[in-house]
Amino acid sequence: MADIVSLLLPFFGLILIGYIAAKATKQPAEALGWLNIFIIYAALPALFFKLVSRTPIEELTRVDFIVTDIAATYAVFILLFAIGRIWRGNSLADCTIQSFAGAYGNIGYMGPGLALLALGEGAAVPVALIICFENALHFIVAPALMAAAGDDKRSAGQLTADIVRKVALHPFILSTAAGFAVAALHIDQPLAFQRLGDYLAQAAAPCALFAMGVTLALRPLKRI
Repeated sequence: MADIVSLLLPFFGLILIGYIAAKATKQPAEALGWLNIFIIYAALPALFFKLVSRTPIEELTRVDFIVTDIAATYAVFILLFAIGRIWRGNSLADCTIQSFAGAYGNIGYMGPGLALLALGEGAAVPVALIICFENALHFIVAPALMAAAGDDKRSAGQLTADIVRKVALHPFILSTAAGFAVAALHIDQPLAFQRLGDYLAQAAAPCALFAMGVTLALRPLKRI
């Protein structure tokens, strides 16, 4: 029991601190914007790049793991989609949102840090692969289904171009791809660059969890 508490307290403690800070200081929701930008465009990409770039390329090309992960995730997605569409008679747009809610794990803010803390450095490669390939597929499936539902007025060509651009330029995907390249080419990173990456990576989990706590305080579910 003590091991579980010592594992979870730092994570949920940071969420609680963010929640209390938001309630106590009464800052507007817009004040969270720059912190989220730092997390998405700097801290988390640095963490993913660090995990991947320092891993032997042989471990990054585990096609069996990638296929199993995607198959498991989208088995849940398809099951929930079928339940919503056939049993509950929901619209295509509603089914899409409900299915992603059930199948899309917390592979951004909380998942990587918790996995590494619980499982150690051995979880680094699986975490990086899950983030890269699941995000890439989610960014394709979600807008495609919502467009098919009729909520998107863009042409097929424009929609395809927008999807490709968002997948190719997303900071999580870019940082993971850069890490793959560095690992494959065995590039020695300058010490100063490594230290900068380490500082950013170390800030990823605390900032992300703090931001989650602030979001919970400022945007409670009852207001939606």
